[in-house]
Amino acid sequence: FMEFKDEIFKLVDDIVVSEINNESVILNLKTGIYFQVNELGSYIFSQLNQYSTFESLNNKINEEFDVAPNKSEKDLLTFIKDLEIKGLLQYK
Repeated sequence: FMEFKDEIFKLVDDIVVSEINNESVILNLKTGIYFQVNELGSYIFSQLNQYSTFESLNNKINEEFDVAPNKSEKDLLTFIKDLEIKGLLQYK
């Protein structure tokens, strides 16, 4: 969590998001790689159209979904790291 604490990030511009039955499929136009996410992942994507902080993103998840704050924090960190590895995040 600490490595993202002070970062402000959003999704890269070169992607297309398609929603199918509460899930999203993301296509990275640069790499051609598809990435499928569940409802929570779809929600996170929808919040990352603008620059966001880890904390504000986690707070929104806690408001929207019935989940314990420390659980969402861990899951969000894993998800954000995954997005970073796949080259889907850009930083301010």
